[in-house]
Amino acid sequence: MNSIPRVALLVRLILSDGKFRHSGHDPRNIRREALAELSRFLPRDAQMPVDGNGGKKWLKKNPFIRSWHSQAAFVKDAFRKKGRHLWAPAANVCYVRNPKAASTSLSYALLSARYPELKDFRLTPQKINFLADINLREGLSGDEKKAEFFTVVRNPFARLVSVYREFFEKQNAQFIYEDYLFGILRKELSFSDFVKRLELIPDRLKDQHLRPQHCFLNFYERNKVAVRILRLEESQDINAFMERHGLTLEKFNTAEFQYDYRHYYDRETVRAVYNIYKDDVARFGYASAYDEIRKLVE
Repeated sequence: MNSIPRVALLVRLILSDGKFRHSGHDPRNIRREALAELSRFLPRDAQMPVDGNGGKKWLKKNPFIRSWHSQAAFVKDAFRKKGRHLWAPAANVCYVRNPKAASTSLSYALLSARYPELKDFRLTPQKINFLADINLREGLSGDEKKAEFFTVVRNPFARLVSVYREFFEKQNAQFIYEDYLFGILRKELSFSDFVKRLELIPDRLKDQHLRPQHCFLNFYERNKVAVRILRLEESQDINAFMERHGLTLEKFNTAEFQYDYRHYYDRETVRAVYNIYKDDVARFGYASAYDEIRKLVE
């Protein structure tokens, strides 16, 4: 599927099944409330999240204009060339954040190294992630360039199922895709239909949980910053790296029930997911995982 018809199919999907009225849900309000007691752990140049209307009350009153405004803001941000790393100066390390690959645990380790008093607070995974988001570094200072950069990647087939289970299957969980791309990723979608719609979305416009993992490295490659790649499945390497830098890794967001991600796949979904994430499969050494699941469904 080349890029031109894919974009046309995406536009057709939005027109036929999208919703052009904003839900009224504002995740920035949730972030602001969650971070209220953690203001001391914000960077000096950071600002507490404002509402999604940028303070424009008239925008909030019109759900249709608000919807188009939020989509335009998302697209504008998606095309910005920026980094996404947490910096712990004392440990001389920077973590390039990759959602759904132990990112909550890794973010907490980096944040705790930067802000030792953070360990006095009992934090939920949600608060950790909000705090990590606002502490993400988008540029590179001279001191940061001297640090060791790393990230953790995950089997793309398992990572996508993890996203689906957390945001689509959990009944009481906040649905973060309510207004994403005019709501084309509906909560009631089956995994197969979810994948079909995801296949139409260009990588640049994919949400951070859905974006191919190699995309998070583009900024650092352009700036000639080497990033060590660790694989989630090789926990001994991650633990050794963290210990070498004096960092402690705690577990968050562990699955309540054991499951086999491969049971979500059939021939068509394996083909589609491979097409979406084939660069991740090749770059990060997941060819054997692809062969295994392909043979299983056949």
